[in-house]
Amino acid sequence: MKKKLALLLAIVMAVSLFAACGSSDSGSTDTGGSTDTPAATTTDTSTTTDDSGSTDDVAPAPADTMYKGDTTPITFTFYSEDGTRDQPFDTVIAQKITEITGVTLRFDYPVGDVDTRIPLMVASGDLPDIIYGKGTGSAQLIDAAAALNLAPMIENSNYFHDFYGDLVPRLWFEGDSSIIYSFGAYPINQPVWNVQSSLPIQNAVLEEFGYPEIRTVYDVEDLIRQYIELYPEINGRPTYGLTLNNADGWRYIIDLGNPSGFLAGFPDNGEWIVDESTMEASIKYTNPALKEHFAWLNKMWNDGLIDPDSFTQTHDDYIAKISNGQVLALLSPEWQYNDARLALLNNDMGERTYAHLPITYDANVRPIGSYDVGWSGGWGVMITTACPDPQRAFDFIDWMMSEEGLTLRYWGVEGVHYDVVDGIRVLKPDVRTALDSDPDYGNSQGFDWAYPFPEMGDGHTDSTGSTITRNTPQAIIDAYPDAAKKTLAAYGAEMWADLFPPTSDFNLSPFGAAWQIDIPPDSEINDRMQWVQNTWMPQEMSRVVTASTADFERLWEEAQQKLIDGGVYDLNEMFTELVRDKARPWGNY
Repeated sequence: MKKKLALLLAIVMAVSLFAACGSSDSGSTDTGGSTDTPAATTTDTSTTTDDSGSTDDVAPAPADTMYKGDTTPITFTFYSEDGTRDQPFDTVIAQKITEITGVTLRFDYPVGDVDTRIPLMVASGDLPDIIYGKGTGSAQLIDAAAALNLAPMIENSNYFHDFYGDLVPRLWFEGDSSIIYSFGAYPINQPVWNVQSSLPIQNAVLEEFGYPEIRTVYDVEDLIRQYIELYPEINGRPTYGLTLNNADGWRYIIDLGNPSGFLAGFPDNGEWIVDESTMEASIKYTNPALKEHFAWLNKMWNDGLIDPDSFTQTHDDYIAKISNGQVLALLSPEWQYNDARLALLNNDMGERTYAHLPITYDANVRPIGSYDVGWSGGWGVMITTACPDPQRAFDFIDWMMSEEGLTLRYWGVEGVHYDVVDGIRVLKPDVRTALDSDPDYGNSQGFDWAYPFPEMGDGHTDSTGSTITRNTPQAIIDAYPDAAKKTLAAYGAEMWADLFPPTSDFNLSPFGAAWQIDIPPDSEINDRMQWVQNTWMPQEMSRVVTASTADFERLWEEAQQKLIDGGVYDLNEMFTELVRDKARPWGNY
């Protein structure tokens, strides 16, 4: 799954993850028990509670703000399953948010095994006020009646309906319009501008060979092989054709699993391939087309073109090698190696950044980089039963969807981060440069509070005529390093997206993204899926890739038989029903 996987990301937006310390010490609200399908939990929201838990008079919002709720100072604890670092709520943007709303967020994030954190919270009752869980995590919160039903508060919301519009049904729980547990994560109505290759290759390699026509992984392999012969070392270190990020937690799914489907022409549905006409789902590793991916990796491994540390190195090791410029190609999305990309740019090695060409195994297969999965709804930020003032928390998140809230989150503070020129917001040049080159700048200023809260897609404008987000096609072009612009010019394009089939060539997914479909916890399908993803996949596919050439076929067949013995066909049938259940409220099945 992608954003456990990650992600679950970047979207066109540079994903930045939430973090901080502390957990809620607030009293929890009576949930009224649960049934087989957890009852929607309602809460008395008529009082306002400050950071200490006491009730004060409501402080009205200033007249010149779009925030309509109480502004009495209050701190909410917030846990993000995708958080990776501390993020104190004291930046320039955070201070402005607090000034307007009275709200301060105290962040928490997973340390160690991410899969156990939410179950432990549920079991102990020690819940944060606001939480972002994904997949099984969000399902566990609902199953334990620990997530509040937002629907009653949505009825009187200020911005929710205008923001989501006709996408609201995608937030309904099991198709029930009276139950909504989360504000959906990921941008809505997002154009596919920032297209990425499933096998990015260094601009320097392409330049070395005169920007040849590249269409298949075998074309890339030929260039890698020749380049290593010419340059066995780069900056005093061994040159690697590929390095994989396969030993550090869930990242093996990103580098080892995801590209196997993408390069075969299948869109990103996590561990699944779904027939969009019948909604029939199957574990992708049983599809014969994916065997070619692992056979190719096995060949690359045995030919010495893959970093031998790929199955043992840490994420920091992986980033360090890319930052040194010694890795010629990758199987990673840009969000996974973005720190290394910025390091290359800051160290005047722009030629070692990566070009995004339309690569597949078969030149007759359509590359899926520009495929639009649409907006899935699915998981998102929830308010828990431990929250001392659910209405206040709701009003705060609802305000984030207002023009004022969106402007602060994407553009920052007027006069500090942007100016208004002829009525239109324009980033200050030094701010644009810092956002494009400094991996810590966004976090230090507070720009990183888009994901996982509600996000608007790129290209939409507000009442001022300014774009709601900072991203435009021209902004993307301007941010390309000179080496990328040179590569694009050689291939007759301005953007990487120009090299791919247009989004209009694809049908919009009728169910969103399969990786964002919640699998019920404590269920047979969850147990089998966890085994496939956390046991079978890392063990069997690593064996297949690192096997001798003579052993590849035998180990591949053994791995396939283990899937069959593990009940993969039953698993396919169970997940097919979940896909169809997802599509029904959308009128697509």
